[in-house]
Amino acid sequence: MGNEMTVPPDYRWISSVHAAERLGLSIRQLYRLIDRGDLPAYRIASEIRLLAHEVDGFREKHPDPGKLP
Repeated sequence: MGNEMTVPPDYRWISSVHAAERLGLSIRQLYRLIDRGDLPAYRIASEIRLLAHEVDGFREKHPDPGKLP
């Protein structure tokens, strides 16, 4: 309808839980990557959010992110 807005897939926000699932990581492993600066994340209000295309790009560069030091 008139009030609907489509967001390009590149700008789709996902939760940290969803990002961890996409990467096959525990939430703790995901936060470690975020804290080290390996994976960008953004605070929106009180939530940590990630951009889907950044998570997918990270997965392409690191097919097994659970084995990162």
